Amino acid sequence: MTQAPQSQAAVSQNARTFNAVMGALRRAFGPGADIKALSYSLNPDFQYHASGSSPTIIGYTATNVVRVTIDDLARIGEVIDTATQAGANRVPSIQFVLRDEESVRTQALREAALKAKAESEALAASLGLKVNRILMVEEGGPVAVPVREVAFARANQSGPATAIEPGAIDVNANVTLTVEVSAR
Repeated sequence: MTQAPQSQAAVSQNARTFNAVMGALRRAFGPGADIKALSYSLNPDFQYHASGSSPTIIGYTATNVVRVTIDDLARIGEVIDTATQAGANRVPSIQFVLRDEESVRTQALREAALKAKAESEALAASLGLKVNRILMVEEGGPVAVPVREVAFARANQSGPATAIEPGAIDVNANVTLTVEVSAR
């Protein structure tokens, strides 16, 4: 994020910082790294007056958001340090997601279905009934809840590396069975 009194100055400063950050990240993580510019904005900064008169433009803010995707979670701090040392001044968020969500999703559904079947059989048995057949299966859908961490870039470029500890990703699935029961 860069700020300047004139829009072109904010844009120019932002372009220099963006190029420095992208170059540093590409050098540090190689040509195969997944580094992408996600968004860009240029907005006026206003000064609001107590008198209620129209606000005055006092400058401009240019913002460029870059996403770095890595598999080696031990290098998350290195990504932040590399970017901030090259001029990045905001790290809005870190998000941990599953690389292969489909296999985890399938496993969660399988476990939810087996649990639903066992519970329907236990309920039927406790009422002196037995499950004859399953009439309908409804999936509530497995939901992968990504871990989100917020990190703030340090102004001081010396000192220990930024430490980020990844958390767990919860994947939940719900299965509802409609069963036909009869007396034992």
